[in-house]
Amino acid sequence: APAMAALAQTKKRITQQTFDETVRENIEEFEMEPAEALADAIQQFKSQGVDLTNVDISGVDRKEQRQALSNALELLTSTSASALADADVSAVLEALEVIKAACGSSSQTSEVSKSVVAMAHGPRSLAVLVDLDPVREAVLETIKAIASDSAECKDGFTASGMAALARHLAASTGSSSMDGKACEAVAILCTKTELNKGHFVKKEVAGLQALLHVLQVHTAMNEASSVPAAAEGDFTHAKVVAQACAALKAVLTFDDLRRDFSGSYDSSRAAVELGFVKGLLAATKEFREDGECMAAVFTGIRAVACNDEAVQQITAGGGMQAAVDHLKLHGADVAVCRQAAALMRNLSGNDDVKTSLCQSEALELLFVSVNTHMNDGVLAEHVLATLAAMALRKPDNCDRIVAAGGAAIITQSMRRFPALTPLQRQGCLAVRNLVARNPHLREPLLEDDTENLLRAAGKIPGSIDAAYAALRDLKLEVEMVSLDENGNVQVGVQMFGQVKSAFKAVWDDNPDTERAMADAARSPAELGF
Repeated sequence: APAMAALAQTKKRITQQTFDETVRENIEEFEMEPAEALADAIQQFKSQGVDLTNVDISGVDRKEQRQALSNALELLTSTSASALADADVSAVLEALEVIKAACGSSSQTSEVSKSVVAMAHGPRSLAVLVDLDPVREAVLETIKAIASDSAECKDGFTASGMAALARHLAASTGSSSMDGKACEAVAILCTKTELNKGHFVKKEVAGLQALLHVLQVHTAMNEASSVPAAAEGDFTHAKVVAQACAALKAVLTFDDLRRDFSGSYDSSRAAVELGFVKGLLAATKEFREDGECMAAVFTGIRAVACNDEAVQQITAGGGMQAAVDHLKLHGADVAVCRQAAALMRNLSGNDDVKTSLCQSEALELLFVSVNTHMNDGVLAEHVLATLAAMALRKPDNCDRIVAAGGAAIITQSMRRFPALTPLQRQGCLAVRNLVARNPHLREPLLEDDTENLLRAAGKIPGSIDAAYAALRDLKLEVEMVSLDENGNVQVGVQMFGQVKSAFKAVWDDNPDTERAMADAARSPAELGF
């Protein structure tokens, strides 16, 4: 992945002017029709390995818009280089509006505009302007516009910009609009961008502390108000808390596949030590009626549930019961059901917690949620994964799951989503764990065409091993077939040491070396010993 990222960065690029001149030349010198001239220019540049993502290839005359964007970027660059106190605020606001309009639409030209902004070091200029009070809100809105779905713009944002966002959040006094937009900017900039995550969580930047401060301030302000707080723009206290949780998830999740390593685990542990568990659980009580906020809060709790210690802390603080309560309260809200089930999935990694969940009403509520939201594959996957975790090494849990109708939930979900690999894998694991220590459950599990479902799952690359294990433990005839490096079919699982290793301690490209060594070998008697 890093090699691919480096390759993308070294691709040749051209300016819009060069592309337009090539199209014009095709029309004037080669007498092509406009459409033909455009297609020829695109084909020629692509055949030369030129990356055209920063060029408008629609053929529509947008000279005025492109010039306006260029002028706006130049103004931001000059403002960044000068003293902020001397900046022309009205001119900067106009420039930000131009950039936001160019990058904020969903058309093809918005992707081109984002690439142009990145090439002109626009993210770096915006990072500096975060510290300018009169334009901060407009800067945050512009960051959202340029960085959404643009790896180039995220990569172009600087460490000082992430520190500026952390400073603003740490100094929050409860402004819903500004805090919400700042959290939104952090979430966008950190999603799939490991470098920005690292800049934000540095000890001297204290980004995690800043997010916790925002979470606590808006939870406390909502609790202190006797009536629901009026929205500032598009933000209420509940929406700010939801955005803070989204930012927390983005910072603590390893999702940048361009990097070989991530600091997400260490960051999650740091978040637990700072007190995020207590802050998030307080939010589940304060905003319990707001389904959108609850879904986001459960996402945040799941992000910090990185190890058994965190799971125990969450459970002791009431996190398990909160998931159960909100699954009951917001059963009609698919987002809340999905995140509550996902949290239960994480918590079920602890043996004591999964037994408590299985013996409580949580099991029936999970089944009800799957049947209520029958078209949601992600929810079904989380439920099957939770069942698989509950059943692992717990025979009593297995009996309760099957008695409550768990077998039907597994088969119905696998039948409903045959192409969803993660769900198929979790279904296979659930079946395997249910029968591994409870052989008497084989017959009830096989009643609903389970065998054919498992065999179908065994044809999906991501669930072959799980399907094989489930069929094996059900005492059904099954073989695992694979191809070796020479293309030969191998039946069964190759055990370690079964095939003699071809490893040579000394590299030698002479194929006759081993034969020569064998011919030269002499017994001790021949050598006079």
